[in-house]
Amino acid sequence: MKKPYEFLEHTADSKFKAYGETIEEAFENSAKATFDTMIDISTVKQKSKKKIELETENIEELLYKWISELIYLFSAKNIVFSNFNVDITKDKLKYKLMGEAIGEKIDLSKHVFNTEVKAITYHNLEIKKNEKYQIITLLDT
Repeated sequence: MKKPYEFLEHTADSKFKAYGETIEEAFENSAKATFDTMIDISTVKQKSKKKIELETENIEELLYKWISELIYLFSAKNIVFSNFNVDITKDKLKYKLMGEAIGEKIDLSKHVFNTEVKAITYHNLEIKKNEKYQIITLLDT
């Protein structure tokens, strides 16, 4: 399989394309790319889990809420994540995400930060499925 995500050129902010065989894997890889923008995620130990439950009317909004919640947990709770598990279901009206973010409290003696991510944006947000899922995301940095 192709790498889980790649960073794309952008003049001011951070942009990436995440891949997945399933929509869940693409959401997980989008979360990894978000945190890899901020920090070297290989330095993050998997010590604690945060459960995340979300629901929305469309899949793009679900991705937006997913990444927004992860950024909130980072900024408000001082947690960095390196691994993610996502399950997405759809009924007639809503998409539902049951997720788990795995990481640890920020430890400045070992976590070196690259860029501050303020938010995900709707600008250029795109979810496509060809032979696999692709998600393009722009982060406000």
